[in-house]
Amino acid sequence: MLTGYLLDRIKDMDIAILGAALAASSVLVAVAGNRLRLPGGLEIRGQAESLLNKTGARLSNDVNRTILKKKLTQADLAVEPEYFAGLQLGLPAVGAVILLLPALAGWIDFYWVALAAIVLYIVPGAWLNKRVKARIEAIKRDIPDFCMLMGNALRGADILLAMEEVSYTMRGELGKEVNRALMDMATGDSREAALNKMALRCGIPELTGLVGKMQQAMRYGSPLEPVVKHHAEKILARRKHETQKVAGELTIKLLFPIIGFILVPLFVLLGFPIIWNLFVAFGG
Repeated sequence: MLTGYLLDRIKDMDIAILGAALAASSVLVAVAGNRLRLPGGLEIRGQAESLLNKTGARLSNDVNRTILKKKLTQADLAVEPEYFAGLQLGLPAVGAVILLLPALAGWIDFYWVALAAIVLYIVPGAWLNKRVKARIEAIKRDIPDFCMLMGNALRGADILLAMEEVSYTMRGELGKEVNRALMDMATGDSREAALNKMALRCGIPELTGLVGKMQQAMRYGSPLEPVVKHHAEKILARRKHETQKVAGELTIKLLFPIIGFILVPLFVLLGFPIIWNLFVAFGG
């Protein structure tokens, strides 16, 4: 009942109220630092970066900042977790302040203030989770191709030349990570350190396992080509098995709708005349 009531009130809400709620983000965008690019190409500008950092550091704990830092790394955002936490807390605060004046004047109800604050608090985290999920899925799709290309490029070449050749061919998020790893190697990082950084930024077990196997092969002087191709074959076999498993589970899940919406009505349609005639015959 509460959800339906809120939905009805949202439908009746004036456009000016929506504008006031969205103005909260506009105010913060106008005064905040220039370290985060929002969806749509909008950049946060201004002098409030230190304030956001202090707010995020004071009002968030170490566990939340650690989780947030991992998400920001996986989302490929050069933003400190304290900054994003401060932004996440600042948006609802500014929204509540902007909507508080119309509420005090009696133009809107006070629950719109709370609703706007809740929405503005949820939106940054939801956007970050969506960005992380999309990037991880994009990298996962490219890992088998990366392994095959890497295996072919390793024929008669070392890992650095092979990665350069792969970077010319591969596009997408994984291609960006390969280029970043090459830049790390060019600026003084060892091959092991650059590969570890790439695996850490992506945070995908399949890529982490590939990096570990490559490092082990380099440590013992084993050829890298069969190691990389074998890893690609294992990934493809596992994904094929997962697809077959999902298809099998889907068959079981479809069994109950088939029984409930097809077989049961069919039995009722066929059995009702028989039962009715028997009732009439024996009852009469």
